[in-house]
Amino acid sequence: PRFLSSFAKLGLMSELDLWVVKQALNEVSPLAVNPNFKVSINISPDTFLIENFANIVTNLIEKSSLSYSQVEFEITEDLLIQDENKTWSVLQQLRRMGMRIALDDFGAGYSSIGYLSRYEFDKVKIDRSLVLNLNEKKGKEMFSLTSQLVRTTGAEIVVEGVEKQEEIDFMVEQGINLIQGYYFYKPMPFKEIVDKSLFY
Repeated sequence: PRFLSSFAKLGLMSELDLWVVKQALNEVSPLAVNPNFKVSINISPDTFLIENFANIVTNLIEKSSLSYSQVEFEITEDLLIQDENKTWSVLQQLRRMGMRIALDDFGAGYSSIGYLSRYEFDKVKIDRSLVLNLNEKKGKEMFSLTSQLVRTTGAEIVVEGVEKQEEIDFMVEQGINLIQGYYFYKPMPFKEIVDKSLFY
């Protein structure tokens, strides 16, 4: 991911992000026949706040085979502190169309509890930094409290960065069943995902 900072310095993050959105929608279009299929795409704060972002991604989805409900955008807390009013407006536009919004890396940054209730996220992804401390009692308690906070909002919980069996066992104890991490798979080309038949 080191090249991302170069794009940011050149002011090209929005061009890169929108290319990624278009590419992702095109690649997964054959899988859209499954109504349960969803694609989740990270969006940088700079891109989310560009003029007409909601209209741009809406047009891209309309040109693809996916429905709005099959698309989820992941944002980070960095966005929420930049322009709360504009962020709220864009989030509402996207959600009215049926798209889902996930808060990524929760626990890694500012982690304002107020954000959880104010923005009504469909999904909250708990950052790996909270998983790394599960070998200590205090770490387990902090994780449990964090997951309870998320549950009170009604959002789905996803835990990021799970790599060990004992971490899986702890998530089962917590009643969390949406888990991602190297325990299962590492990042791979889309063709390899399809070849492994991971969607079926």
